[in-house]
Amino acid sequence: MEETLGKMGISMKSKRFLQVIDEHFSKKEGTYLHDVCIDDHRVKVSSSSLAYAPWLEKMLGFLTGKYSLEGKNVLDVGCGTGELTVWMKLLGYNAKGVDVNNETLNMGRVLAKENGLNEELFINNPDGKLPFDDKSIDVITLFSVLEHISDEVLALLIPELKRVCRGVVYILVPNRLSPSDDHTGLWFVPWMPRKMALFYIRMRGGKYKYHISLSGEWDVYYRSWNRIKSLFGKDFALEFPDDDVIFPTLEMAPSLSFFGKRFQIGKHSFRIGIPIPVRLIESIFGYPTRAFYRYLNFLLIPRD
Repeated sequence: MEETLGKMGISMKSKRFLQVIDEHFSKKEGTYLHDVCIDDHRVKVSSSSLAYAPWLEKMLGFLTGKYSLEGKNVLDVGCGTGELTVWMKLLGYNAKGVDVNNETLNMGRVLAKENGLNEELFINNPDGKLPFDDKSIDVITLFSVLEHISDEVLALLIPELKRVCRGVVYILVPNRLSPSDDHTGLWFVPWMPRKMALFYIRMRGGKYKYHISLSGEWDVYYRSWNRIKSLFGKDFALEFPDDDVIFPTLEMAPSLSFFGKRFQIGKHSFRIGIPIPVRLIESIFGYPTRAFYRYLNFLLIPRD
């Protein structure tokens, strides 16, 4: 399999990588995550208009332009199997990926080698301290990573992000207001206290077993927008990117203005559920409109 990105004609080879992914997840067949993970990895190596690669090209160009970043040093924190790190490298950025899980990094190294890249662009970093000089990174990315970091670990990571960042941090994270959990497919899990969510997931049985963390246990920590601000606000100013550079697009994942299901009968559609009082929540809790997007995209600018 080889994917080509837009007018630039940048291609990614992924045949061997996808074989490794299929082999890795074959033991998990029958669980909810099996099909979700297989599909997700195929989307990540794709260059279609709905995939990550065109978005990365647009988003990185937006950041380097808006924040006058002369360098192209990019650090992909929590890079996992590394597809997005490899895309950024192929786009001409000096990208490196760090992760605590060396098994997933080894899969990323297969992809790097398949595309003629040095496997050393992936770094196993289990101790939390980022192995980079102060103010050496232009763009730091955390793509669907923040929700997998506990408050205790995040308290150690935030000063490190500030130390190495000379430009901007880009974070993509699922919204706690979303009614269903991406990682199990179970409804209302994001709204539950974490201990209740852990108990509920265990009670739902083997189909919903979470098997992609180091511990093998559901490692998701949903946070409200105000909680995110309180965690980062001391060290970073928080901003939102323009809507035309977020992922997924609002067409792919509409804003959370309604809890329920939409039905289609012939040419007519209707929905059953409860509307969200967006304006009321904005006025009472000070939530910005973009805090109601199904996936939060936001920027962190280091404070002096």
